[in-house]
Amino acid sequence: MAKQRKILIYGLIGLTAVFLIIGLLLRGGQERSRPAPNRSVPRQYAYYRIVDEKTEKLLMTISSSPVTKGDELITEDNKRYVVVKVEKNVAYARYVETVKFEE
Repeated sequence: MAKQRKILIYGLIGLTAVFLIIGLLLRGGQERSRPAPNRSVPRQYAYYRIVDEKTEKLLMTISSSPVTKGDELITEDNKRYVVVKVEKNVAYARYVETVKFEE
């Protein structure tokens, strides 16, 4: 009877350890994902146009969230811009650099 009790206790301890490890592994994967930014700026327009501040060339039109000063974007030709001014639904962006991605 004592031997069966020991086996039962060790089995429960082992099972608890397995569930603990599984729980930690699953929780660890969730911590790595970043939550969406909490924007405190209310959306006032249906869309925003982002243009180059020097040439006023249209870089992007965005409808998912408001554009604010300090926002950054990388265009399809890998040029990085920073928004320096927003007037109504037009944001003016300044060219910063050409980004080189590793392949």
